[in-house]
Amino acid sequence: MSYNPNNPNGQNTMANSAPVTIASDQTAVPVSATTLPLPTGAATETTLASIKDTAGIKKITDALPAGTNLLGKVGIDQTTPGTTNLVAANITQLAGTATAVGVGASSAGTARVVQANDAGKTIQSKAGTVAISGDNTIINAGTNKLKIKAFSLTTTSTAAVTCIFKSGATVLWQVVLQAPTGVSVGANLVVPAPDYIFSTASATLLNLNLSSGQTIHYSVSYYDEA
Repeated sequence: MSYNPNNPNGQNTMANSAPVTIASDQTAVPVSATTLPLPTGAATETTLASIKDTAGIKKITDALPAGTNLLGKVGIDQTTPGTTNLVAANITQLAGTATAVGVGASSAGTARVVQANDAGKTIQSKAGTVAISGDNTIINAGTNKLKIKAFSLTTTSTAAVTCIFKSGATVLWQVVLQAPTGVSVGANLVVPAPDYIFSTASATLLNLNLSSGQTIHYSVSYYDEA
């Protein structure tokens, strides 16, 4: 540090002042200021006053305009039907269109209805017994496809017999059955409509083909559909 013989009294620049180090046990030094600079754009009494008097801006103490007197959590009292707080659905319209009633063509006012997945299916059943080797017609050709949703095959034959469901001459599904002496064995499957296990071609009969002339009892549930 260079020696500065000049030690002027009062405030001066750093170049014309001697540095001072405060003692480590120095008591608190009071500091006071009459004014402090504010950041640019800071709120002042003057700016707040101008905002308060600006048209369209309300003070906290001002009443809310009529029709918008809602502040904070709002509830609805439904304890007395017919009061001004009652909430009711407009069942006379559907998305702004008058609700269609009675029988007629669909329109914007017609409500959508979802039916069960087997709605419109006329389920038919056929049961019987076959015992001839080769093709045995068990369901005659329908208007569309014969969609089989359930079947059961049983036999007491101790000789193995291959049972084949066929759409006309086309193989659809097959199983081999053979029963121990004095016992009935079988096979069965079922699925809910509109699902089906297999189907014939359109307007084609369903055959049950046997590999040998053994007695087979069958039951079939199906529906006729394109």
